[in-house]
Amino acid sequence: METCLDDPADAIVSHALSERTDLIAMATHGRGGLKRLLMGSVTESVLRQSPVPLLTCRAGVRMESATHVVALDGSPRAESILKDIVPLTKLLRGTLHLVHIDSGTSKRGREKDIDMGDYLERMSAHLSSRGLPIRTALRSGTAGAGIMRYASEVEAGLVAMATHGRTGLGRLLLGSVAEEVLRMGSCPVLLRRDLEAASPLCPKARRPAKLLGRFS
Repeated sequence: METCLDDPADAIVSHALSERTDLIAMATHGRGGLKRLLMGSVTESVLRQSPVPLLTCRAGVRMESATHVVALDGSPRAESILKDIVPLTKLLRGTLHLVHIDSGTSKRGREKDIDMGDYLERMSAHLSSRGLPIRTALRSGTAGAGIMRYASEVEAGLVAMATHGRTGLGRLLLGSVAEEVLRMGSCPVLLRRDLEAASPLCPKARRPAKLLGRFS
């Protein structure tokens, strides 16, 4: 145990780096609206700085099952969480759900002509070949709410996704689906900040078109 008088988020990330930890785990108040804007969130601040995955949950929330939900949008950034969640799901002998929420807006780094149904099926086939039970789902609506609605439907024990980790004005204007899920979470949430890493399934791919070529 260690006590620090510095900024909490800075101290947590600094300690994680110095100890070469693989995971940071925290509880969050799940504040929203004006209260969050005025007070901020140590958890969200850690998320925007951390080079390692962050496991977080709201007070009273527990991992009740080994059903895990992963949010994907067809990009290598979104796929980066798979290298964290796939080994955990296999260890727990769980089921992995790959879900895409079509919010009707284009995403940076995603080809407009991607067939997400085909993409999810190809991803499912790839992961199934590694001995992992996979389910896929395509939904429409608001991304954050859609992810948590699906997680509730399948009684997920964990939701996993990557985040842009935006800071400053960009975050204020654009928000973050991951941070929305973090505040709404009815189960623990595993988050990984985008570090511009290549796709774990196709290391040299930086565009979905190349990524999909791996599954051809």
